Amino acid sequence: MYLVDTDVFSELRQSRRNRNVVGWLGHVNAADLFLSVVTIGEIELGISRQQHVNPVFAKQLADWLDLTLRAYGERILP
Repeated sequence: MYLVDTDVFSELRQSRRNRNVVGWLGHVNAADLFLSVVTIGEIELGISRQQHVNPVFAKQLADWLDLTLRAYGERILP
C-alpha cells in the first residue's frame, strides 16, 4: 500500500515528467496506490486558484481530477 503525495500525483500532469517518478509508478501495482482527501483538497484549491487566472486550464484540471476520483474510487482515504 502506498499513499501517493500531491507532488508525486501532480507529476503525472507535467509535460516533462520526472523519469524516476514515472519509473517507480510503472513498477507499482495500481491497486496498491491510494490517495488522501488532503491531496484531493490541495488539487481542488489549485483548480480554484486557476479559475481566476486561466479558466480553460482550470477546467482541464477539474476534468482530470474527476477521472482520477472515479479511477481511485475506494482507494481514497479520509
